[in-house]
Amino acid sequence: MSQEISNLEQKILRFIFEDNHRASAIQKALSGQEQRYTRNDIVAALNSLEENDLVERYSSKSWIATGDAEDYIE
Repeated sequence: MSQEISNLEQKILRFIFEDNHRASAIQKALSGQEQRYTRNDIVAALNSLEENDLVERYSSKSWIATGDAEDYIE
């Protein structure tokens, strides 16, 4: 792992590693009892992950993790 990623980014990678999802689905899945995320939080994290080549757009509104993301998933 060459770069540090946030807790939210790690949760997103786990969620989209095997299947693509829209930001709204990611938000609903990750917003639970302990933390509430906004769509802006999710999109900002996805953009950061994309800059680090850990996710890519699967379609105009959905995202999927790249093979490099496997190193960040616990």
